[in-house]
Amino acid sequence: MSRMINPLRPRNRRSSQHDLPNLDWQLFAVPPLSTTTLDDPKVLIKLLTPADNGKFTTTLEANTRQYRDQSRDRRFQFNKDAMNISNTSTDQGSKLLAESLSSTGKFIITFLYAASIVFGLAGNSIAIYSAVFKKAGNRITNMLILNMAIADLLVTISAMPFSVLFIYVRRRWIGGIFGEISCKIVHFIYQMSIPASIFIVVVVSIDRLFAVVYPIKARTFRQKIKMAILAAWVCSAAYAIPYGISFGIQEEDGIFYCSLWFPPLDNMTSLQIYYLITFLFLYSTPLLILMVLYTLISRKLWKRQIPGNVTEERHKSSEQEKRRVIIALISITVVFAVFWFPAHVMHYIKFFRTMDVYPKIPMAIEALFYWIGQANSCVNPCLYVLLSRGYRRYMLQILQRLGFFCNFCGFLRSRIHSLSSGNEPS
Repeated sequence: MSRMINPLRPRNRRSSQHDLPNLDWQLFAVPPLSTTTLDDPKVLIKLLTPADNGKFTTTLEANTRQYRDQSRDRRFQFNKDAMNISNTSTDQGSKLLAESLSSTGKFIITFLYAASIVFGLAGNSIAIYSAVFKKAGNRITNMLILNMAIADLLVTISAMPFSVLFIYVRRRWIGGIFGEISCKIVHFIYQMSIPASIFIVVVVSIDRLFAVVYPIKARTFRQKIKMAILAAWVCSAAYAIPYGISFGIQEEDGIFYCSLWFPPLDNMTSLQIYYLITFLFLYSTPLLILMVLYTLISRKLWKRQIPGNVTEERHKSSEQEKRRVIIALISITVVFAVFWFPAHVMHYIKFFRTMDVYPKIPMAIEALFYWIGQANSCVNPCLYVLLSRGYRRYMLQILQRLGFFCNFCGFLRSRIHSLSSGNEPS
């Protein structure tokens, strides 16, 4: 039995036997031009009358260019989504956000990303400066917050700007050696930064567990903290290496595109398996670890009593400190769960409910969900300084010197004074 050939299928692009014609065809293709079995669209032209031949040729060429442009974005983005953790940063292209978002939608998404970039740069830069130059906490705390801030800063300067750029120019890139190298490096960096941030969150939770629940063993663990941090970065780099290898420049119609070509993931089953593995190791497992460890820490803190006879004022201060630390630990877990959950929901819809639910999702909602996941990198510095009096005090001083929130300068001074006179360890 002969098979139907799509006369508008682009023939100058590499394809594999595992193409995803259903997705591309259902969303972008125009109705078939003929029910005749053909291997070359030129045969269709010859079958037409001479009067229609020129008109049909023009229409065919225009439709082919339109289909090729739309199908390329959908196909390249869909393959990339399979390897995108969280989700992340350029998933908006899966439904041609660059063309489908209204001007208002583009403005809102751009504004959200711009605000996130500003706050992410400020918060993580202050955290890095505090850890390197001011030594706001102890050595281990400095090391952990430094690596956390570096990972979040990489998300801020790589994933977020790339997402904004994608809204307007999609996958268009520059050609030449510089274009090829930059295409690989950009995707490698932001795909490494997000897992690194998540893995270091887990390392911080383990360090807190030993410090509070097993203080005798804490010294042994902290001697190995450098190895734990190094392992987090190595695992993140290993996760991102396929991006550096698979992304490259492709030229079509004189336009260069930074796109993914990875045949092993070029079928729906592989995409679903890859997504499940990503969800397991970069969301559900880290979240479970955070919940268990911080629950143990909170129980230990709540049951801890100050030895000897204490005054009512000191007892009250101790209880307030317990509540503050417990609230901080709960906040870290909740923020991680809430901020990354929408992106994983969108991934589930995209890979498992492709035909029935995914087409109904508004473009703006999809873009918003992925922005929420990346915005987690702006919130992390605020959360983790809650665990260190030295970092809180220093960050408040920096904000005051820079003149931020001038109406609250009196409040900042009072907070700095109260923190400086407190008994909380740094």
